[in-house]
Amino acid sequence: MEQDDPKFMELCNKIKQRAKEEAYMLFVPTPNVVFAMNKELVFEPLGIGMQPFWKAKITAQHWSVRDDKPYPNELKIPILPKRLP
Repeated sequence: MEQDDPKFMELCNKIKQRAKEEAYMLFVPTPNVVFAMNKELVFEPLGIGMQPFWKAKITAQHWSVRDDKPYPNELKIPILPKRLP
């Protein structure tokens, strides 16, 4: 079923209505999950459907807390992303 298929839109509307009216939690399966992360954000994915983003922490070098201090040169080196099983 394609996204521009009227049946797809009808199904999406049913899911949204169910989630709005009756669902405590809505689990949406995704075969390929990609997280865009800042390297100053500490987060450990669980490997299950629910990810605890509320447990994410930021380091003292995160842009939102370091004020006008420059980002340290030693941290500007790129890191390789890890692929989790």
